[in-house]
Amino acid sequence: MGLAFRHAVREASLAGLIEAQRLSGAACDSCTITIHMSDILITELEAAINFWRNRSPSSGDELALCQEASALSKPYALLIVQRQNTISPERLDPIARAAWESYVSIKNSLQS
Repeated sequence: MGLAFRHAVREASLAGLIEAQRLSGAACDSCTITIHMSDILITELEAAINFWRNRSPSSGDELALCQEASALSKPYALLIVQRQNTISPERLDPIARAAWESYVSIKNSLQS
């Protein structure tokens, strides 16, 4: 697993992990997962984290992530703990959602 994963796990809050464990108990391995067009794939979330890490490298003795990467690392870690592949943008907190939307906007402008 990559550096983004290690940072995501480190940055995930204890409360978030407890919630993830609670939610993962409700899911079953044989359940059908429906992916909506607006859902964010875990690989896209990882790409966004890496984008922000490249744009604003970790700093300080503790190598803290920038605000955007840190905010996105929490839902990334939850997806891993929950063994899920997607997350709805509506489930992101305001900082993570702003980081995601900025990433998508920048990515789209670079591709145009």
